[in-house]
Amino acid sequence: MKKKHPQAPFRQQWQQIRCANDLCHSTRCIDQDTLNSEVYKVFEKHPELQCLPVTGKDRIIGLINRESFMTEMAGRFHWEVYSKKRCVKLMQDDPLIIDADMTIPDIASRLLDTGAVNTLADNFIVTRAGQLLGIGYTRNVMAVLLTQEQQATEELRRHHERLTQMVEERTHDLLQAKLAAERANLAKSEFLSNMSHELRTPLHAVLAFSHKGLEKAKEAPRGKLENYFNYITESATRLSKLVHELLDLSALDSGNAQLKPVPADLCALARRVVDEAFLLAEGRAISLVFEAKIETAPIICEPERARQVLRNVIGNAIKFSPPASTVRVLTRWKYSATANEHDLPTGAVVHVIDQGPGIPDDELDGIFEHFTQSTVTRTGAGGKGLGLAISREIMRLHGGSISARNNPEGGACFVIEFPVRQPAAHTAAYPAEGSSPPASGI
Repeated sequence: MKKKHPQAPFRQQWQQIRCANDLCHSTRCIDQDTLNSEVYKVFEKHPELQCLPVTGKDRIIGLINRESFMTEMAGRFHWEVYSKKRCVKLMQDDPLIIDADMTIPDIASRLLDTGAVNTLADNFIVTRAGQLLGIGYTRNVMAVLLTQEQQATEELRRHHERLTQMVEERTHDLLQAKLAAERANLAKSEFLSNMSHELRTPLHAVLAFSHKGLEKAKEAPRGKLENYFNYITESATRLSKLVHELLDLSALDSGNAQLKPVPADLCALARRVVDEAFLLAEGRAISLVFEAKIETAPIICEPERARQVLRNVIGNAIKFSPPASTVRVLTRWKYSATANEHDLPTGAVVHVIDQGPGIPDDELDGIFEHFTQSTVTRTGAGGKGLGLAISREIMRLHGGSISARNNPEGGACFVIEFPVRQPAAHTAAYPAEGSSPPASGI
């Protein structure tokens, strides 16, 4: 006879099985006085039954396993011998009885203790408070354990992958931090080397001309002595400016610098700095153009700090631009990327556009780092690598930003953005950042 296994609804959901009650199949039971011939008829009529609990005196006293029973009854002369006898003759009188709340691992332990795992057809009785609930199958217990083991293995694999990824990411982060520290250390070494030169040069000039003046004080003509004093003054001024920049950067880095913000007009601030720089540009045969496409740009700032940023950027643009070129300073509104014609601006922006050598793409962010200069400006023409670092910190304190990019036609464009102070009437009509209004002179 071909054995048919019950098709339980949980067969594809082993991961949801937690206790014996989840594995329980309803079944019928027979009385201890039932004849074996009647048991045989029950098994033939109900091929899905794998076993039958045997009851007596209101309790379970045994279990008849279908496979064992049918094999025994099929033996030669066994039908004649057993068919008229009570079923207790062929029942298992010490069946494994499991409480409905027993967990799967505990069931497996009980099965191992009884040796039931040696036979796939083995089964057990499930009860609650002594009352029969149904039958459980050993193979289902093994299936649940196998599924749980596979789940644990898969979870362990995923956990291992996560740990491996975390280690790789951490290793990458540490490597990047190490490289960044090495770059910073190298930049600092280069900076200190440059600073020692920058400090020694004016200091030596002060000492040299002071000694010279003392030596020649009684015999040198007045004009000669005045030249000595002029050299001393120029060198001392350079030295004072350098020390001031170093102290300024130190204060900004340490967080000790505090702003004294007041309402101001960015357009007026930019125009004033352009006016200040006009003679410098003229002396270098450079055309300095101011283009204001907005009447006013109300912001909250410390005016002198804002002018410091503008002076630094405009001064750099003039330094690095060749003669007969143009430096353009533009003021305009900035709008969000999704703005429509009725939206107010998100920032007030100053663009400083030069026609100099530009900035290598891989240095566009680095030029704002401390102790860093662009490779194309590290020629003595362009300062000490402090101005842009100071400017970035000042803009950060204002809640704004400063960035750089290269122009397609050549040269660099620095973008200085301040948050707007309050909504301004009719600002939607002004060109947003990125537009190119026609140039006009100062």
